[in-house]
Amino acid sequence: MKPEYLYSIATDLGLQFDSESRVMYGDREGFLLVIEGTQTKNVFAISVSVKPGAQGDLIEENDAIWQDLKSQSKVINAVSFDEHLVKVGVKGGMSKKKTVESLWNGIQELVDFLHNHQFVQVNATTGEEGPIGLYQIGDSVFLIDDATFQEYQAQVQDTVEAYEAKEENFLLGIVGSLVGAILGGAVALVIARFGYVSVIAGLALGYCTIKGYELFGKKLTTKGVVVSAIWMILTVLLVHQLDYALEIAKQYNAEFGDAWNSINDAVFHSDFPENYFLNLGMLVVFTLGGAWISVQSALEVQKNRAIARRIV
Repeated sequence: MKPEYLYSIATDLGLQFDSESRVMYGDREGFLLVIEGTQTKNVFAISVSVKPGAQGDLIEENDAIWQDLKSQSKVINAVSFDEHLVKVGVKGGMSKKKTVESLWNGIQELVDFLHNHQFVQVNATTGEEGPIGLYQIGDSVFLIDDATFQEYQAQVQDTVEAYEAKEENFLLGIVGSLVGAILGGAVALVIARFGYVSVIAGLALGYCTIKGYELFGKKLTTKGVVVSAIWMILTVLLVHQLDYALEIAKQYNAEFGDAWNSINDAVFHSDFPENYFLNLGMLVVFTLGGAWISVQSALEVQKNRAIARRIV
């Protein structure tokens, strides 16, 4: 979901929006709520960290009453637990107005339920009652107190320092990215032989190439990304030639070596087969497009590794 869309929904709900973590948040009747989009289209998760005030038992032991909330609600379609963190699923509407209405109803039903069953707000990690805040650690958000955050922050710092202390092996990284490119290229070639071009092939190519560099080279740097990008481009060109060679060998019942030499000689003498550049262009756009998504994801992981901050 686009940040602009989430910001607009948060504004209509009277909530705040954090652009970096892409979550909506705010206090409702004494409970700090966090709302975020899920991997399912137009479905949101409302998170709250609580436990029964009287007994102080784990939420999982009170599963039956949570299922009552789900069964009696018109907008809540799922409830899940992670220690004291509860996530309530709410399906949005076909329009932003309907989505806001569904979330508003889901929030109110959840807050009423918490008050009616005498739940209290607690640290999601320790279960201790008391003031909590919203923090981002890596690419995840946590409903915890400041002392718990300090512990997480120290762990993040140790992880970052350990990674930065690694000595990059550039030559082995090149070898690793080549091995990854070969594996990813094999996936792209198989898909191409079925007559398709796919972003999935690019995702596999990008992931394998980047991961290969990081595994062999010990760490991923800008040099590693550049080297991996070069291998990806060369791999796409090679996959295109291999696909044509295999097709020629199939159609003319020829040896692969002869077909390979034939297509390369034709291209070298500018005698391009029909739709040669069209097919190449489609392969480049889709496969390298998917590969770039993998590169961005790897860079995002690098960036998120060092994040440890208080949101509210």
